[in-house]
Amino acid sequence: AGVQIYAIGGGVLGQMAELTGGRAFEVGGGDPTWDTFKQIAIYLRHQYVIGFYPTNTASPAKWHKVRLRIKGPRSLGKLTLSYKKDYESFR
Repeated sequence: AGVQIYAIGGGVLGQMAELTGGRAFEVGGGDPTWDTFKQIAIYLRHQYVIGFYPTNTASPAKWHKVRLRIKGPRSLGKLTLSYKKDYESFR
């Protein structure tokens, strides 16, 4: 359906979340805490949507690879990106 998955747990859930551009939050040996839920809420509130069009629209490629890099102010510390690494052609 083209949606991001935010999972609580690792392993297969983490792999599924990464494929969708989402993220997995691992919980150490027990039930998730409110801090885990707050962290997911913060991720959902701080998202951007970036659109693109392939430069070679005549390409027969069904999938397009995407690579994003971010360079933020040093005062923000280390930033991370979660995104789908490839997208299906819109044709």
